[in-house]
Amino acid sequence: MARFFFTSFVIILLSTSISHANKCGSSEKSGTTGSYGDLETMINGEGLLFGPYMAGFMNGLSMSSMLGAPETCVAFIKECTEDKPLTQLSAVVKKFMREHPEHWHRGTTAVTFLGLAQFCIDLGYQPPW
Repeated sequence: MARFFFTSFVIILLSTSISHANKCGSSEKSGTTGSYGDLETMINGEGLLFGPYMAGFMNGLSMSSMLGAPETCVAFIKECTEDKPLTQLSAVVKKFMREHPEHWHRGTTAVTFLGLAQFCIDLGYQPPW
């Protein structure tokens, strides 16, 4: 189990390419997975467990500015989500994925970031873009 979490963390850390608007990245596909089937599997709760994915994503987000992600974009999400449980963040992202298939071509990491960004905006946080 520890090996799974470590491997997930390394994959997320090395591939986190956060994408939102022009100031926070590109609109091209980025992330750990990107096919329709991968997202559909995650949304339906089959295969990859969403909780461990979100834990890996949030850990990767913490380290992503060292790999070139814009610090303002990372700080925006970190500040907004710091006191929220992973179960809530997972539910928010899963709902966003289900309701926004127009973003699926961007990949899981980018869609996760977009879902969290929208969640933070809805809570009243001011995005940096």
